[in-house]
This record gives sequence, structure tokens and C-alpha cells, in this order.
Amino acid sequence: EIESLKSQDWYKENWVLEEESIEIIEASVFFKKHVKIPIDVLIIDVEGHEYPILENLFHARFKPKVIIVEVQKKLNEENRLLKLLKSMRYKRIYSDKINSIHLLRTP
Repeated sequence: EIESLKSQDWYKENWVLEEESIEIIEASVFFKKHVKIPIDVLIIDVEGHEYPILENLFHARFKPKVIIVEVQKKLNEENRLLKLLKSMRYKRIYSDKINSIHLLRTP
């Protein structure tokens, strides 16, 4: 991919591009390892991969008070994501063309 970037008009000889390998871990593992305080607000914008991340967090019993999530407007993806949030007791309180805000319902 670096070679394709070098062919772009904005690329100049003084740019240095390097590839770096990183470890990919589940969201729940990241939170358990690095986040030591309760999460009140979680914002997720991962270009169409919101559902598996939320599913993983909910499975690990992470439930922030507010979730702001980018909703892909493909009907099936949007419905699937909203159904998951509703099943975990979240209520959508705002929605626009890009994001929706969900509040955790109290018992």
C-alpha cells in the first residue's frame, strides 16, 4: 500500500512512509487491560464494524451509560445494530444522517 501512496500527487520525496505491524485485540480485552475507571460515554466510529465491537463489549458486560455510534445506513446493518442496542436496554434518544445516541435505561 505504501507504493500506491508514493504515486499520489501530494507525495513528495521528503516524505517517509513506513509500515508497522500492530497487535489487534478485542475491544473487551483492551478495556479490561487499559481502562481502570467506569465508562460513561463511548463513541464508536469504525466504518461499518460497529456491530461486532458492541457485541464483544456487551458479551464482556461493558455497558456505558451513553453510546454514540456511527450507523451505516444500509437497512440490514442499521436494523441489526439498533436491535442489538435495544436488546441491551439502550434507548435511541437522537439520530441524524450519520450518528445516533443511545442511553442505557435504568431498571
